[in-house]
Amino acid sequence: MPREARPHSRYLALAIAAALSAPAPAAANGLAERLDSAIRQSPLANVEFSLTVADTRTGRPIIQRNPDTPLIPASNQKIFVMAAAVDVLGPNFEFRTVLGLLDGDLVIIGDGDPAIGDPRLAQRDGTTVTAVFERWARAIQTAGHTRINGDLVIDESIFNDQPTHPTWEPADLDKWYGAPVGALNLNDNCIEFTVWPADPGQPPLWTVHPPTSLVRLDNRALSAHQGVPIIARPEPTFDYILTGRCGARAQLKSAAVPDPGLFFADVCKQELTRHGLTITGQIRRHRIRNSDPDASPLPVGLEVVAIHRTPLEDVLTRIGKNSQNLFADCLLKRLGYEFARRTGRPNPTGTWQSGAEAVTDFLNRHHIDTTGLVIADASGLSRANRATAAQLAATLNIMARHTRRDLFNRSLAVAGQDGSLRSRMKDLTGRVAAKTGTSRRVKSLSGYIAGPDDASYTFSIIINGYPGPSAPFNRITDDLCRILANHPGT
Repeated sequence: MPREARPHSRYLALAIAAALSAPAPAAANGLAERLDSAIRQSPLANVEFSLTVADTRTGRPIIQRNPDTPLIPASNQKIFVMAAAVDVLGPNFEFRTVLGLLDGDLVIIGDGDPAIGDPRLAQRDGTTVTAVFERWARAIQTAGHTRINGDLVIDESIFNDQPTHPTWEPADLDKWYGAPVGALNLNDNCIEFTVWPADPGQPPLWTVHPPTSLVRLDNRALSAHQGVPIIARPEPTFDYILTGRCGARAQLKSAAVPDPGLFFADVCKQELTRHGLTITGQIRRHRIRNSDPDASPLPVGLEVVAIHRTPLEDVLTRIGKNSQNLFADCLLKRLGYEFARRTGRPNPTGTWQSGAEAVTDFLNRHHIDTTGLVIADASGLSRANRATAAQLAATLNIMARHTRRDLFNRSLAVAGQDGSLRSRMKDLTGRVAAKTGTSRRVKSLSGYIAGPDDASYTFSIIINGYPGPSAPFNRITDDLCRILANHPGT
């Protein structure tokens, strides 16, 4: 998608800009009463929730209910890392994955880029998930090489070796949304199995994409007249189990891989070979990156063959509009590396902890009270995370005034238009830009609303512990947005 502001994004940006330059809307003109009435008549009265609505111009609250109660924020946790990245890294930041030659080896130096081979971005660009390896094959050949007599060496040292957070639930780890976080990532660190029936009663046939030699499949499924089999990975290995019945050709749900770096290297080696290159050695892990935070990260003697670049905006868009977990957690660790480097730590490394420190430092510098805030991860997958509506609204208010606010605003989902709000609030199309959040018994929504008469509101609501289905609580948050969108600021 184009990186310039779209018409609906510009509409909301203009509304916010107008609000920042207009007189503050009055809080005592019935808005609080209308919101309170809506809350009393909704199931919110029987669940835990935290709510803040503020005037975007001043940042002052118009209505707050349990604003400082720390709750599980689900994917609204992503707002903190998005804001910190815009502030710290800036719009010109790029992830840079380096391909080079060193002492006879072909080396790949990872930078934590989550977007390499991302299917959505590949579709946008009209390429394939392995297109980067095709470009690398041409670059190596252009440099005069058709045979590498050494190894394929991968350097993942920018991040630590804890690809999943210890508080993530085991049942999530083989799912696409629980994919591990690596310094080298491909296809969202997932594989897709395609299956089709053989003779009745026989195991179905299958293939895997991207092609990799690492997968071992225990095929317990049976070909039948109907049915779609299920893929699972019970252990943190490349051993998968296929069960159920297969009645027709089908692509199964994406399954996470256990080792992002090894997966990246294996697919890369196969693709390079397919495009006419010979690598005689093995895949090997080794640190190539310079550990001195004040020096160039690339060692003396490295012949750079190619650099794959991904702009920050591509990553932010996938986080904010599509709530892509891997992208958020890679960005958290990348911020952690930058924080460790800037604070002069020896051998700077992106970790869950250093990423949390980077985000907390951003919040502290902008005078946001972090009492009760817990940053376990950035994706919101961890149920150890805690945040308040006041903290989320304060972060959004900071970004509404930020010199780089356009970059942040373009990354949010827009009601009735795109991302996770495409099918919601179509009567408010283009007037709500927000981040959604959903997990087990958790709903959250935080963002900006353009009201009439140049009014603009910042809001955040987190709901925890609701019984039954989540749809009624989507309606509650949407109805609160409608009240704001139709309430004049004066």
